[in-house]
This record gives sequence, C-alpha cells and structure tokens, in this order.
Amino acid sequence: MLTSSTRNDARSGCRGVLLAVGVVLALLAGAFAIKGIRAVTHRVSGAGEVARGTGREWVASLPGPWGELEQVRIAIERPDEFITLSKTFKGQDRWFFQGYSTDQLAAFFQTNALTRAQREVLLDRGHWGIQSNGITVIPDPTTILDLKPEARQRIYNVLAESPENYYQYLAFRYREDGFSEWFNRSGLSDEVMGLVKPLLYRRGTALCFSDLNEVLARIASPDEQRRLVKTLSRVSTLLVRLKVGPDTDVGALVRYWGKEGRAKDLNPLLQSLANLPDGGLLDVAHLLPPFARMRLYTYPFPSEDPHAAHRDCFWSSMNFFAEEPDDRFCEFAATQEAIRSQYYPIQDEPTYGDILWLVNDQGRAVHAAVYIAADIVFTKNGARFDQPWVLMQLRDLLAVFTSERPLRLVAYRLKNV
Repeated sequence: MLTSSTRNDARSGCRGVLLAVGVVLALLAGAFAIKGIRAVTHRVSGAGEVARGTGREWVASLPGPWGELEQVRIAIERPDEFITLSKTFKGQDRWFFQGYSTDQLAAFFQTNALTRAQREVLLDRGHWGIQSNGITVIPDPTTILDLKPEARQRIYNVLAESPENYYQYLAFRYREDGFSEWFNRSGLSDEVMGLVKPLLYRRGTALCFSDLNEVLARIASPDEQRRLVKTLSRVSTLLVRLKVGPDTDVGALVRYWGKEGRAKDLNPLLQSLANLPDGGLLDVAHLLPPFARMRLYTYPFPSEDPHAAHRDCFWSSMNFFAEEPDDRFCEFAATQEAIRSQYYPIQDEPTYGDILWLVNDQGRAVHAAVYIAADIVFTKNGARFDQPWVLMQLRDLLAVFTSERPLRLVAYRLKNV
C-alpha cells in the first residue's frame, strides 16, 4: 500500500498537471506489483479504434458490457476570461538544473546537440548561478529559439523534472499524433505557426511546447497573442454516446451503468430508447452521477476558498458517486485511507466506477481518474481553475503525464460493488 509519504508527490503531480513521471505504453501489456499490490493492466481497444479515424467523426468503440458506444474527438480551450497576458514578459527565462554539479552540467552541455556558439554561451559560467541544490543558467532568447529539436528535447526533459522550471514543468502538451487536432482552425497566422512549429518537442508520447515568452515577444497583435495561448491550452476530450436499439439487452446496460443507486433512474430512460422503432442515441453524460454530469466539459471558477486549490484529480475521483462533494479528499491522507478501507486492488479488466491511479517508478501516486468504459476515463488533470473536467481516452491521459520515466497503473474497486 502507498504510504503517507506520497502526499506531496501526489499533490504536485496532479494539481498542476505536472510532468514528474513518464509513460511507457508497454505497461498496458502485462501485470506488475507495487509494494505487494497487484496492479491491473488492460488493452486500449477503444482508443485504438478511434485513433484510426480522422478524430473528427463518430467512431464505434469495440462493444463490451457497457453496450455499443460511439465517440468523437473534440478539443476544448480555456475561457477568454482565464487568459492573462500580463503574467508574461517578466524577464529572461531561466533554466534550473536540479541536483547538478558544475562538472555534470558542463558534461551535459558538451554532449548535447548544440552548435559551437550555443555551447559557448551555455558553458559561460558568468551566466550560471551555483546553488546548494543545483545550478541556474540564463540563456539568451536567440539561443533558446535556435536550439535543434534533439537538443531542445533533451534539455527540456531534464528541466521538466524540477517545478522551478515553470514552462517545462507545466509544458503545454498534446498526444504525439494530435498536431492537426491541436492547431485545427486556430485562426493563427502562418507567421505565428512558423514560430511555434519548430519549437515543439517530444516527451514520451506527447508533443510539448514551452517557449511561450519567446514567441509572444515576437507577436505584435494582442489578439493573436491571446489566440495562441487559447490554442496551446486546448485539451483533447471526447463526446461519447450510447446506442440503444430494440434488440439491446437493457438489463445488462442497467447492471453496468446503474451502480451506486442509479439503476432506478437509468432503467426507464434506457428502456424508452429501446422501445423506439429504430432505437436511439444517448449522450453518456446522462449516465454519469450528478457530481460528474454537472462538471463535465466545464472549468471551475477561480475561488478564494482555501479548499479550491486542492480540488484536484484525487478529490474528483473520490467524489465521483457522492451526492455532495466531500472536501476531506482535498487531503491526500484522507484519499489514501479511503482507498485502504473501502476499496481493493483488482487484477482483471476495470469497469465503470473503478478508480485508476497512475504511479511513478518510486511507487508514488501522481494522478487519479475514474474508469468509464472502453478505455475512457473521467478526469481533472490538476486542481487549477484552467483545467477542466473531461472524458479522455486512457492513452491521451497517459500522454499528459508523460516523461522519460515509467508510469504504472493500479485499479481499485469499491468493496460493496
């Protein structure tokens, strides 16, 4: 069982959609143990089916106990009132290499894919700030913008390990095959796209962007600056609908979707669709409990409530079936105790309502989500008000937390289900 020492890591990982861990999709092929607990892995069949489409049409998931689902990708972006440009242009960006000695950092730059001029700039110790826990380097904007892709990837993936490197630690990111979806109909000019595209880099299974200040400084129009931030903030999510026909086994659907007292309300609705001559389609949002249904595809309001800063992935997952949200789950210790006393780890395929924990290579919980169906999860990727509640394919969720380190998946189920 994970211990209370994981609290800070869990909070930092989920609250800011941080990049403290990595993902290897190979983890989905087998089972593994975490401190005596067997973790479940499973195929990503639904995700694979959608991936073969363009991402802009309804695609059928493989059928399962959840019924016949269809899904389409959409990308939602931050509301206008959540875009603030005044927080940029605060001076030169700084890189902090946590835990590096001067010799280690010099060797790192020497072995990187840098030009001679870039290496001279970065090795100039007049631009270094040597601290007890690492070294700060202040690169000039030209050096930052002219980095080769392989150099940017290697340097930024190291910087992403420390929260002091804000733009690497909290990089804008999208799944690696989602470039077109990320920037589709963004309204950005060819000139701005020409600035952005060379600065994208890969981290695990994600495309990342970290050089916001450098690009904004080269865009004269405030409207286009805002448009860029909104585009970069896009989150890949899904619209999902359930197909119910005259021959559908409504009882089986009610058994899958009707947990925690929901069967009474869902049975009449699903049966009414089955009674139609040609059946009907139902948005999966209508099958979710009130807590999730009310929040899905929305952003929380900024709040002075001290609890608001802690209503993260763990809080959202533990309150999924709750009639009233319980703010005890703002504290990871309460989440951990509830998992220990009310849930048990499973080894088979997850089902509706199971809680999935993403755990790093040190056994620390980084993120939590709720399994819905067909490798679709309900998730809030951070406590911040600029992170919405969404439905995501599991592989997209993994890309959000990707880095060079392996991530493991553990599934928990309520004992009374």
